[in-house]
Amino acid sequence: MRAGRVDTRELRRLVVRVDAADGQTLGTGFFVAPGLVLTCAHVVADRSELRLLPADRALSREALPAAVVARSAAPADGAALWPFPDLAIVRLAAELDHPCALLADNDPAGGELQCQSWGYPWREQGRTPPGSPASFHFEGVEGDGFLTLKAGQAVPGLSGAPLVCPGRRAVVGVMTATRDAFNALGGYACPAGALWDAFGDGLPAELAALGEQIRRSNRAAVLRTRARWHRVVPVPGAADCVDRPWAQFERQPATPPSDLLHPGYGVVPYLFRDEPVAAAVRWCEDTDGPGAAFAVDRVTGAGGSGKTRFAIELCQRMAAAGWIAGWRRPGGDTQVAEIGLPRLVVVDYAEAEEPEDLRRVLDELHRNASDLAPVRVLLLGRSGADGSGDPLPAVRAEAGAPLRPALDRSQRDDTVTAHLAIAQRNELFTAAMDHFRAAWWPGAVADGTTMMDGTPSTAARTPQSGSASASETTTPAALAADRYELALEVLFEAFDRVLSGPQWTPGGRPPVDRALDHERRYWRTTAPTGLGVGEAVREWSVGLATLAGAVTEPDADRLLSILPPLADVAAERAGLTAWLTSLYSSPELVNPLRPDRLGEALVARLLDTTPGGGAALLTALFKLPADEQIAHCLDTLARLTAYDLATAHVIRDALRDGLAELVSRASTQATGRPDRPGRISIMAGLLRLLGPLAAQLPLLDPGNIAYQEALSADYGDLADLATAVGDSARAEQLFTEALTIARRLADLDPNNAIYQRDLSYAYERLADLALTAGGSEKARHLCIDALTIRRGLARAARRSPSVLTSYSRLRGM
Repeated sequence: MRAGRVDTRELRRLVVRVDAADGQTLGTGFFVAPGLVLTCAHVVADRSELRLLPADRALSREALPAAVVARSAAPADGAALWPFPDLAIVRLAAELDHPCALLADNDPAGGELQCQSWGYPWREQGRTPPGSPASFHFEGVEGDGFLTLKAGQAVPGLSGAPLVCPGRRAVVGVMTATRDAFNALGGYACPAGALWDAFGDGLPAELAALGEQIRRSNRAAVLRTRARWHRVVPVPGAADCVDRPWAQFERQPATPPSDLLHPGYGVVPYLFRDEPVAAAVRWCEDTDGPGAAFAVDRVTGAGGSGKTRFAIELCQRMAAAGWIAGWRRPGGDTQVAEIGLPRLVVVDYAEAEEPEDLRRVLDELHRNASDLAPVRVLLLGRSGADGSGDPLPAVRAEAGAPLRPALDRSQRDDTVTAHLAIAQRNELFTAAMDHFRAAWWPGAVADGTTMMDGTPSTAARTPQSGSASASETTTPAALAADRYELALEVLFEAFDRVLSGPQWTPGGRPPVDRALDHERRYWRTTAPTGLGVGEAVREWSVGLATLAGAVTEPDADRLLSILPPLADVAAERAGLTAWLTSLYSSPELVNPLRPDRLGEALVARLLDTTPGGGAALLTALFKLPADEQIAHCLDTLARLTAYDLATAHVIRDALRDGLAELVSRASTQATGRPDRPGRISIMAGLLRLLGPLAAQLPLLDPGNIAYQEALSADYGDLADLATAVGDSARAEQLFTEALTIARRLADLDPNNAIYQRDLSYAYERLADLALTAGGSEKARHLCIDALTIRRGLARAARRSPSVLTSYSRLRGM
């Protein structure tokens, strides 16, 4: 864990000046529990009544009456250094709402880290000290228990001040004495833990009792104002451990219109979800119960239902409260896990994460979570056509005993993605019209110029010359269609009407298609002159970039060469690559059109209009050498399949010819090679894509025996891969489909021993899965089915070593 300097501006808010009843400054103290201040016994000496002046004048501008309630013994021989532990506890006479310093029962971390203190040392003779910082290096522990400090000046008056170690992120000691009042030779401090665990002769009874009370209540008191303590011990660069995909929208000459719709810009106010956001804030801040240190929550829903916007709103609120809040940053898992601050980590497209990778991340975060530095993980998932989208079952199957209880407590929040009522749709539409207009045409200066999209600057800047007001362009009936249950569809409608200006006319096309019209104008305007390709090819190239992306220029070139018009024109491909690189910003070289539903509509159009047909395009794309492009493509197609039936049919036809290639690629990627560890991104994407299509593929060519045999084998191979990574639900689905095919083939040719063995194998694999999941009775019946087939084969062949395997499985249940 990284550590930096203590922020003394924040540390002093926990400190008080200890004065005698007559106003004489005695030393320093600091808040450790509600109404209790810790200082040194030699500071208070034999006094009973004191006055405490908080350094934070927001707590009180006047010294507050207080009484000494416990102290350690005074020296019996008049020694200058009071005997260990030299501590006293002072109680305020009246209630005061104040923060507390965190006490740690540890020695300072040592090394190059400097411990920091802040108190009231003398600064000028005869003047009340204003309060000053001091820093020290830890040397070791004295024989009587005091901490020895060097390289700092411990001036009288600093006694009783907290000694904060940035490495421990806590108060490790109480400043007690100086080694030289006039030189920076260091001093001595009493360990904070000595308050309840002194060495040698122990503590006086009343100090021991109050020390134990403070030990029990200190952490709870700090948790009550946790953010204030974390400001005392900040971690440099901590916020950079996560991505924060939000920013203020500012239209520039080359700003794409689609940025108005991007959830990261938040152009339109976030409406109707105040309670879900407030509940999520409470979930983050909850310090009680078994989930106080680590908790996982999930939000799943259709594309455009507001998952990302919800997560951004939550992250912004938690960041304002002092949390490290944002999206998981690839390669930064260890860094964010080890930061001793409250963390909210969002995992977007969680269903696309490799289960083992996600389990590893959650496990590391879980190990490094505490009630003072809790971790909250929010998983965002796109609902699939088969109801999938929740990655937690596969992760739990791979999780160890410490992590599983936290996963079992995880809740799935459906209120975030609840459908909009008609009244809400109209309110959102009205707000979107106003904010889109204000963002796209800031101000109302009629300068007569023309914007990049071809719209005069005077157009749509005012209701008179621009798009009509919401009340003139929509009625409850207009937004009553089912598609407008999704917030993004309402935004598409408002987006089209604002950017169309006075030229807008009602049309029967879906709003997402009309939203694409404005993006096409952007492509037309930004495309360099002399590019040598038509508008359709430009659109197809953006569709390919959205479908598969590209990390390198060779990847982009190979991707574009799939389009028949670009297959033999390298110069045009290079020009398109350069243009695509500048079109949309994101981590890769060539990036997709966002938001997702807009980009997916473009991909659907690509597959519908591309020369040679969408299935042929996908078949060629599946042969690209870059695994990242294949995985990206499968993820995009899986999302499209969930709601676009026509495109799902195109994808299904492509899988008919390309499934074997994809299964082989998935297996090769999972195996890895010496210079690259195995990964399962292709397999994971293929499993999600096959979910709703697996039962349909055998029906494409039911009479083709060779196709059915190959399909059954592909399903079995892919199911074995899914089993290996713990995705038992997908594995069971595929083994079941393989079993269905094997039954059909066996019924057609009952005497075919190969079909019978395949059928038996499918039963056995399903039995293994059932047994692993705890379904011993189901496994028993499946194994009996397998054994029955093996017996038949044995009788036919008069021998079968495989019978022994099935007998042993059955006897073990």
